[in-house]
Amino acid sequence: MSVIDSDKNYKLELDKLYFHDSEISSINILYKDNGDRTLELIIDYYNWEGNNDKSGIEWDWRKLKITVDYLAVFEWNAPDYVNNYQASVVLETKFDKGLEEIYEIEKSKQRKFNNYKSPIFSRSNYASVEFIMNSFDDGLIGDTGYIRFIGSDIQYSWIEGQKYGQIHIPIKEE
Repeated sequence: MSVIDSDKNYKLELDKLYFHDSEISSINILYKDNGDRTLELIIDYYNWEGNNDKSGIEWDWRKLKITVDYLAVFEWNAPDYVNNYQASVVLETKFDKGLEEIYEIEKSKQRKFNNYKSPIFSRSNYASVEFIMNSFDDGLIGDTGYIRFIGSDIQYSWIEGQKYGQIHIPIKEE
């Protein structure tokens, strides 16, 4: 079984959520005393599951908190994130980018050092997640950006707070 298909890969859980039109609300990277980094991502989750049947009324967003207890990789390229709120809107979610490469590096360390334990793959709930975003405007280096992280001991929870938005008209395919 590959690292991508492992039941420890948390993408199996995160892929159950539909992040399209959700908004990245807050990104916190914290350093522990031992030098490890953690990530806390707050997302105004566009509640597709709860809003599907609400034609003609305001849709709501739920607050979603994703916590990565061991953060190995964090990349960010979000065009005009500061000046354009739409730069934080998620268009698409991708999984597993770079995971095989990091796995090979970690396996190499294990061969070299007998007692080495990978801080990513020896733990549970690891994943590589990439949120593709678009500002729908010309940014410094284009209009598409992303936030990508790779880490382990990932979990998500729903937290207090909600926001309401514009009325949407669901489009059903015939």
